[in-house]
Amino acid sequence: MDRFVPSLLAVLCLIVSLQCSTARRRGPYQETTNCGFQRADLAPELMITGGRIAQAGEWPWQVALLYEDSFLCGGQLIVEDWVLTASHCITHLNNPMGHSIMMGSIHLNNFTDGRYTQVKEVLEIFPHPNYSTLISDFDLALLHLAEPFELTDYVQTICLAKEGMEEIYEPGTAMWVSGWGAKQDMGGLPKTLHEVEIPMVDHEQCRVMYIGEDNITPNM
Repeated sequence: MDRFVPSLLAVLCLIVSLQCSTARRRGPYQETTNCGFQRADLAPELMITGGRIAQAGEWPWQVALLYEDSFLCGGQLIVEDWVLTASHCITHLNNPMGHSIMMGSIHLNNFTDGRYTQVKEVLEIFPHPNYSTLISDFDLALLHLAEPFELTDYVQTICLAKEGMEEIYEPGTAMWVSGWGAKQDMGGLPKTLHEVEIPMVDHEQCRVMYIGEDNITPNM
């Protein structure tokens, strides 16, 4: 379980957008590795309220965690056969049956016949040993896949944050979040992947913004 890195950066895997190139790196770290590259050609971006629709290949490490072919949560591919997600997303902790991972498509209703889509079964589930369901502390889980994904322009691995990176990313730094989550409180889930740019906040700011949330820990 030493693969877990209980830090806000590692949990969210937020990526800083850099200047464009043929294969654009989303994030300035781990420059000697092959992770974190955006390789697909992208069109001009379409703006929407509260964010925008992502394009195919824009976030090639984004995964959709499915249970019995129904969407549960997002996650990130960290190596070809390992996925990082949240423990609260796992329907049956430690029981991988029925769980699968979809990649390569931005559409939740097109994961079986998408042009670039790959689907792999989950072989093993490793929730963080200190995960607390009461306050969602250490809300991390690793998913070991039955077979590795084939890396393409639409399926890539993400770069994980490293210890000490909080000195690089100061509060206010622009970060990106992608997923199929609700765009507003109590709103429905979109069927197409969305992205939004947000500023990084430190834990003290987070406590101020979420008044009464005494359970915000350094592991979140």
